[in-house]
Amino acid sequence: MSDDDRELWDPATQGRSPEDTAAAARDGIARVWRRIWERPVPFYRELQRQAPVSWAEPINTWLVSRHEDVVALHVNYGLRGAESEADEAFCRALCARLGVELFVVHAAAPAGNVQAWARDVRYAEAERLAAEHDALIAVGHTATDQLETVLYRLAASPGRRALLGMPERSGRIVRPLLALTREQTAEYCRSHGLDWREDSSNAVSARGLIRSTILPALRQLHPAADANLLATLAQLRDEAELLDAAVDAALRDERELPEAPAPKVRGRELAALPPALARLVIQRLAGDEAPNLAAHADAIVALSRRPGTATLDLPGGLRAISEYGRVRIVPAFVSLESSASSSNSWNGRP
Repeated sequence: MSDDDRELWDPATQGRSPEDTAAAARDGIARVWRRIWERPVPFYRELQRQAPVSWAEPINTWLVSRHEDVVALHVNYGLRGAESEADEAFCRALCARLGVELFVVHAAAPAGNVQAWARDVRYAEAERLAAEHDALIAVGHTATDQLETVLYRLAASPGRRALLGMPERSGRIVRPLLALTREQTAEYCRSHGLDWREDSSNAVSARGLIRSTILPALRQLHPAADANLLATLAQLRDEAELLDAAVDAALRDERELPEAPAPKVRGRELAALPPALARLVIQRLAGDEAPNLAAHADAIVALSRRPGTATLDLPGGLRAISEYGRVRIVPAFVSLESSASSSNSWNGRP
């Protein structure tokens, strides 16, 4: 944070006249907004650490009043009857009071896992709206949501991804409240007379079980459980940057091939990597949405040593293919013939 920005939060500035203070606040908030929009994620941490909570309301009011492209989205899934209709009415009244354009989507009938379906619907609509407005998507996840997400992933899906949680920024999505707990945001609303809505269906969800039982039990074990878990998470995320750089280096030669249709790695180089790094490279080959493949890493490395062309079916509808001395991971429906034809750019290379 620059000295000019730091002055905005400095109690020493409170001795100025109201007019000077208001002018400084307007200028400072403008600088903050530009940096939130333009600077990388670490600035969020600096802002959240140094800005007192009492600034939240004037900042939000200023942003809404000065940026015509601020719009809101509400998805009515119709799953809770009158409660769903009351949620929509609340959002309409709030946006009308703030002068914010509201887009309301009424979802079709759910399919499959209801929680996953609802998440897919709202993010798809948010991405569509953001693309139309060339905008970011600000969501309200808090530090408490982060803890619940990490604990659920640890129980439901092994692997490093479980320990990384939700990023402060991912593509168009930003999470400006990720450094604040749910209790802090609720206390702010209570102290300012602001109403909010609670989704009653959360109580019977996996997240609700974590919220009502597991997190309270951890707090009984140690009163600083939340803070300790969040500090560990932040450290692991920083270390993940180093690991990702190592994976980038292992794949660098292949990425530099101009006609590469998908990530690949030379089999002999994969076999020579330390086992932990080989697992990370294999996971990168599979993609962000792939299941954890750590249990299959040795088999994929063994596949890479076989001469000619060989395949190995993997979980999640994936298939490892070793051909022309290189390994790739593709959807299982991709035929060997199409895989080979898409790889012609590598023919004859060592």
